[in-house]
This record gives sequence, C-alpha cells and structure tokens, in this order.
Amino acid sequence: MSATPAPPSAIENISRRDAERKTEVERRRREDEVDLAPGEQADRFGATFGTETAALEALLLRGAVEEAAGRASALQDLVNQAALYLPAYCLRQAQGSLDSFLARIRAKRDEAAPKKKFAFKARSKKEAAVEKDATDDKVEAPPATDGQHKRSTKFDLVQCGFHDLVGQKLTERGDRLSGTDWALGNLSGCTVALLGSPSTLHITGVRDCVVLCGPVATSVFLDDCKGCKVVVACRQFRAHRSEDTDFYVDVASKAIIEDCVRVRFAPYNLSYPGLDGHFKDARMEGHGQTWNGINDFNWLADVPSPNWSMIPEDERVPTWNVDAV
Repeated sequence: MSATPAPPSAIENISRRDAERKTEVERRRREDEVDLAPGEQADRFGATFGTETAALEALLLRGAVEEAAGRASALQDLVNQAALYLPAYCLRQAQGSLDSFLARIRAKRDEAAPKKKFAFKARSKKEAAVEKDATDDKVEAPPATDGQHKRSTKFDLVQCGFHDLVGQKLTERGDRLSGTDWALGNLSGCTVALLGSPSTLHITGVRDCVVLCGPVATSVFLDDCKGCKVVVACRQFRAHRSEDTDFYVDVASKAIIEDCVRVRFAPYNLSYPGLDGHFKDARMEGHGQTWNGINDFNWLADVPSPNWSMIPEDERVPTWNVDAV
C-alpha cells in the first residue's frame, strides 16, 4: 500500500501563490507598458503602488511576514521598472516608502528567529591560513561612492548579475539570461557580455567598462556610469547621473537621459551567433528602430541639449564583436 503524499506546507502554498501572482502581474505589465505614454504609466504606477502598500500593511498587521516579503519583492520589481518614467522625486518617495516596509519585515524576521547561544570556537592554524590566503587572493572593487550606497537598495532583490569586481571578463549566455532581471553593480575596468534576452537590465556604479548585451525584452536603467561603452537593444532606455559614456542603442521608444553630461549615441551594432533568435525571444523582431531620438529631462529649451551628441561615424566601432573585446 503506497503512502499518502504529505500535503504541501503553508510556506510552500504561499511561495506557489506568490510565484503565480508575480507571473500574472509580469504578463499584464508587458502587454500594457509599451502602449502607454509616460504620464499614463506614472498614473498606473501610483494606483498600483497604493494598492500594494495597503496590502503590505494588512499582511504585517496580521503577522503574515513571509507573504509580505514575497509581495514586497514583487513591489520592488515594480519600482525598478518605474525608474524609467517616474520623475526623480516620485521615485525617491516610492523607494523610501518601500524601504520602510522592508525594514519592518527584517525586524519581524529577527524577532521570530531563535536566539543563538554565544560560544567561542577554536580554529586550527590550518583553517586560519586557508582563510587568509583566500582573503589575499580576492580582487575587490574600490569602495562604493555615497551615490552608489544611496541607490543600491533598489537593486538588492535582483538575484542575477555581476557585482563588486575589477578588471574581469564576464560572460553569460542563453537560458540563464532569458526572461530574468539582471543587474551589474560596482564594476571597474570590466568587459561584460550578456548574450541572450534578459527581461530587464540594471547597471549602476560602473567605471571604465564595456557592456555588450543582446535584446532586453523590456527596459534598461543605468545610474552613475562613467567612462563606459554600453551596447544594448531594448524597449525602454533611461540613463541617470552618467557621464563620458558612449551608448550604441536600439530602442523601441525614445531614450531618456537625466542628470547626464557628455554622453554620446550611435546605432546598435552588436554581432554574435544567435542574436536574431534572441530578438525573436524578446519580441523585438522589427529592430533597427530608434537610436538618436533622445529626451533630456534636464533640458527643456527649444535648442538641442548640450548634454548628449551623436558619435561621429569615423569614431564609431564599426561592429561590436564579442570575440574581439
């Protein structure tokens, strides 16, 4: 006689429901976001954010901490996406409100965690030597700037990416990228190749890096990038607080820059095997769209913005080839 399978635990049920809800929210958002103007997107964000924060408050009041954590994670994704179209002060307010919920969730988890008894543990000389060698060999990025610390919170929940590295060649391909949120943070002198179709890409606090990326299904958000070359195709593009950086882009809508100086643009020209298939995966088969239609949120005058320019043809890299960098 076979044993009766154990019923799923409460945590498993919560995780399953949260995964189903996040999948449905993502599906609806992708269907709607491209056709909405920035003002309509902001209005929709405000309504959704208010509903979700009210739900978070109710969950915390009744002690459903893990369910609240799952919902907060989904709301963080929403805030990350909104960085592309929300005014900076609205984004700061939303992130500040969410940060307070995240702090309450951490506090409640700490309260519920069993207290560990303190005890000294002797370590052998061999263990200490191994730990020292590992520490000596580790290549660390320079300390993050104040701006990086202030803006790091909204990227904490993005699980996939490369962070805190110097002088590395970093490559990711295929299925690990497809449909996922990726983040690059606090990199210096690195070459990054993302050969696939991620859902979103966040780049923050990078210095003197080359970033080559296949088609991003939704949006790319950059913050605090200096002295870089970024090659990417996407539906929405926004660069914030960046300077002395060249962008080779293919964007479904006009690219947005804010608080940027000396940034330049050219057409997307990355080449690698499988690129056409990745455009299809990202539902961007009709690429070759916009690369020089730039909205500078800091420049409202009728004359062209002095903060960005087109890269002269004789200064452009003819084709970005992954094997050549």
